[in-house]
Amino acid sequence: MEPEDDIPETGPGGSAAAAGDELLAMAAGLGAEMERELAHWRGAPLPGLPEPIRRLEGEGLL
Repeated sequence: MEPEDDIPETGPGGSAAAAGDELLAMAAGLGAEMERELAHWRGAPLPGLPEPIRRLEGEGLL
């Protein structure tokens, strides 16, 4: 028995490894999207923060 033979199928013609690869690709895409969003907001004041926290953020401490 080959090692791949004991991977359970996830659906018609699919394998757990293929599903895992697909999930990793989706996570990488989401990570890149989140990084772009963070880069957009980096340095911008966060709305709704109390003044002391806003001051720390403005000084680059948060």
